[in-house]
Amino acid sequence: DWENYVYQVVKRYKNRIKYWEVWNEPYDLPAEYYFDLCKRTYTAAKKAWPEVQIAAPCGHRAQYWWLYNLNKLGLLDYCDIYTYHGYGTAATGSDALKQLASADGGNRLLWDSESGAGWGCQSFYEHLHFKKPGSKSPSVAAESVARILTSLYAGNTSRQFFYWNYSTYYFDGVAVSQGTTFEYDGSIRPVGVAHALCGYMLAGLKPAGSLNLGSARTAYLFTDGSVTLAILWDNHERNRQAELSLFDPNWAPAELREILKKADDIDTKRFYKEMSFVLVELPENTQTLDIMTNPMKLETKNGKFVAPLTSSPIYIKFPQKTPDEVRQIFAGCEVNNIGYDDVTVKPFIKEGAENGRPSLAIMLNNNTGKSLPVEIALSNVKGVRLAKYSDKTILEPFGSWRAAFPVSGKKMPMDISADYSISCEVLKEPLIGKFAKRILPAARFGKTPIIDGELNDWKLKKRTCISFDTGYLKEKSFPPEDISAQIWAGWDKTYFYIAAKVRDDKYLPAATDPASFWSQDCIEFFFDLDLEGDIMDTALSGDDFQVMTVASAEKQDGKPAAGPAATFPGIKIASKLLDDGYIVEYAFPLEHMKPIQPAPGAVFGLDFGIDDADEIKGHAKHPLRKVQMQWSSQDMLIWTTPKNYGIVVFEK
Repeated sequence: DWENYVYQVVKRYKNRIKYWEVWNEPYDLPAEYYFDLCKRTYTAAKKAWPEVQIAAPCGHRAQYWWLYNLNKLGLLDYCDIYTYHGYGTAATGSDALKQLASADGGNRLLWDSESGAGWGCQSFYEHLHFKKPGSKSPSVAAESVARILTSLYAGNTSRQFFYWNYSTYYFDGVAVSQGTTFEYDGSIRPVGVAHALCGYMLAGLKPAGSLNLGSARTAYLFTDGSVTLAILWDNHERNRQAELSLFDPNWAPAELREILKKADDIDTKRFYKEMSFVLVELPENTQTLDIMTNPMKLETKNGKFVAPLTSSPIYIKFPQKTPDEVRQIFAGCEVNNIGYDDVTVKPFIKEGAENGRPSLAIMLNNNTGKSLPVEIALSNVKGVRLAKYSDKTILEPFGSWRAAFPVSGKKMPMDISADYSISCEVLKEPLIGKFAKRILPAARFGKTPIIDGELNDWKLKKRTCISFDTGYLKEKSFPPEDISAQIWAGWDKTYFYIAAKVRDDKYLPAATDPASFWSQDCIEFFFDLDLEGDIMDTALSGDDFQVMTVASAEKQDGKPAAGPAATFPGIKIASKLLDDGYIVEYAFPLEHMKPIQPAPGAVFGLDFGIDDADEIKGHAKHPLRKVQMQWSSQDMLIWTTPKNYGIVVFEK
């Protein structure tokens, strides 16, 4: 019936609809089922019209291993275009998807078939303004869509479908659009204008790499052979909400206006206090445009143009210049940072080369185009084999410096922390901060544990606990018997293991609705498999994953119900319901957790979300989450912020 349906539909719309995508976000389905669906769809569609183009698998970067498993089954033989939903995915996040799309050596198109930015954007009409938590100003939403579209295209995603234009609800009796592109009366919002104009600027051009302006700035190049377009912005504080409007400076908060009144640097009054000025010699016929493609009149200093960079992208068009020639133009540029430091610090935990022990590592970034001598000092160090540390080094232009200090002691510490101080001649005062990471030691199993929901074959001494004192709570304090957890980790040459024992006085799973696991009693695990490689990223990348599951009496093939992201091929899951909660055991195949190697000292990022719902609400009659407890102790969207995860360390 399905094959006949596909055949008739494709045949009916032949020469009118060329592109068809198979299923919307199908990762709730088993990979084998979806593969069979695609195979049958592709075969029937091509029989009806050989020129039809079939798009799949319509997944998401967070479901990477589900996508990986589809490739192993042979999906690429039955799709012409590889599609994904790009929420939270910039160029770094699309790299893994690009590799999946071309794994068979083909030059398959990569499409972002659903994404956007700016949901919950404030209305542009003052009489409809209201205080909604998390709502974005018109300028913040406009900047965001331009950055996302630029980054996706730079990452070889050739088409993006924007979601969505309208979403109407009522406020004080008036229909108000909380969507992104249009107002309730049909007029276009700044976010829609910015998105359309960014697409207009990119039309006909191909990605041509990037400019090296340091970690504090993003600069992508695009060209058609006769013109090169540079799109630049400053990465610092890219998620800030109190942004100067592009349309009316009086929209700035009062305290920000006072700061800007006192500013005496070039054009600072037009922008937020955290930004960069790039001084560069631009050819005479160069065009510089703002996010709304209005010509920008640049000031000059010492014979150079001063290009101001904020989180709002600017477009610089270079007629008759190749990308390499544009790189040469920027090679001698100067940078003046306003409101943040020329040197930034990024501490992290590094895989240890000494006796299999991990290390506290520190990375310094030079955000300027000149050499900088700096002095680094560490103090109050805990969990690492030094009490103090001091050194001097020279940071190259837009360069970085790294050092690592091995973890001390016979036993693996449960926490690592250190105070740092960075001194440099360009800094008015030392850059001081504190770094702390939670550590979960993974015990080495000599004998493979049985995944059965029992903990009698686990080494139960080395654990981490999540309670009100250590977890992030959205609302108020809860007693441990209401919701708390103990977590253990282990490893052998084949698997990484996790066991979770959760106390929950009122267990409300909804195993019949895997798509909404997060809203009920559920455990979520978040992995970052490349800590050092991700240190410059501000969002998810191709090695970051989410796994969800519930402990349930309703089992399939002896396993508890698993969420849509529990898609590692070969994963083992078991659970046991208790009088006061539940136990869940997992085994993740290490062959699918690259670049993690099964060896002492291996490290990766890990965090837990223990979701709790105590009552059923809403029209769907599902449990509604009241709190998510997190090991990170951070008030954050845990699944989008790997830098705040804790750390797993493989013990000897």
